Amino acid sequence: MTGTVRNWSEGWRLAVAMRRRFVTRWFVIIAIIAAIAVEGFLPLGAAQPASPAAIELWRDAGVTPFTRRIDAPSFSLPDLTGRSVRLKDFRGRVVLLYFWATS
Repeated sequence: MTGTVRNWSEGWRLAVAMRRRFVTRWFVIIAIIAAIAVEGFLPLGAAQPASPAAIELWRDAGVTPFTRRIDAPSFSLPDLTGRSVRLKDFRGRVVLLYFWATS
């Protein structure tokens, strides 16, 4: 009986240690991915201007650098009830325009 308990105990300790390593590794991996994502979306350092060589590489790839904000043109469309809805009524909010047509 003593041998059985000892083996079970050692097996249990091994299983717990393996689980801790597994959880720790995944926690570290997720933390690294989150840090990369946050750094990509919220740069912690001051923004550095791109070098002319970097801008040229992006242009060669077909990417144009962001220069300034351009406001959407003002327009109005009828909603499903027939009322006129203007784009400027939604200033400061996210607007998704979904145009659907049939022929």
